[in-house]
Amino acid sequence: MQEVLDRHYTISDSIQTSLDDDSESIAEMIQRLGGIQLTAAKNIGLRFFVANKAELIEYDIISQLSDIESTTDILEKKMDNLLDFSYSILDKTDQVNKTKLLIHLSNVIDSEQNLLELYATFLDKNVTYLAQ
Repeated sequence: MQEVLDRHYTISDSIQTSLDDDSESIAEMIQRLGGIQLTAAKNIGLRFFVANKAELIEYDIISQLSDIESTTDILEKKMDNLLDFSYSILDKTDQVNKTKLLIHLSNVIDSEQNLLELYATFLDKNVTYLAQ
């Protein structure tokens, strides 16, 4: 996930740098940078715990897993919006469309950062519990 986030930072920086440059289309720029990538985040943890003795799991753990699952769902919706929008403007070179793309990408990056923080917090708080 960190690699995908780093790629999205690079694309964001490139868009920001090229806002006034109409010589390269959005498609050319994204292709040159390796493309927008979907984070492969599948969160089966909450469903697993709920299906297998949820009453034995502490509320805090279920709450953290629920937050992770919700954030993953939000990220997927933001990514869908980004991809739908980017497909509609691939041939564009203007500042307005690049700015809109940058906003969509920033929304995705925000959720990716949030999800990484949730994962790290979950692992830090529950490392001894998970080792059992």
